[in-house]
Amino acid sequence: MALTDLLESPQLYVAFQRLIGGARMRSVCIGKLAPKEGERILDIGCGPAYYLPEMPRVDYHGFDTDAVYIEHARAR
Repeated sequence: MALTDLLESPQLYVAFQRLIGGARMRSVCIGKLAPKEGERILDIGCGPAYYLPEMPRVDYHGFDTDAVYIEHARAR
């Protein structure tokens, strides 16, 4: 089984991002971006969008090629 097969699971993807520091880097980027309530955000390659709770209520639109990741993001 290849790593890409494992990453088809949104939960494993998020765990992997935390393991390699990707989640921390996204938090740093969100802090520097400093989104404000009501602003619009377009996220291309959003994955499961696990970082949304770190943002204020924004008009968020995420796009990804993986339907499973999109469904996971919508459920959140």
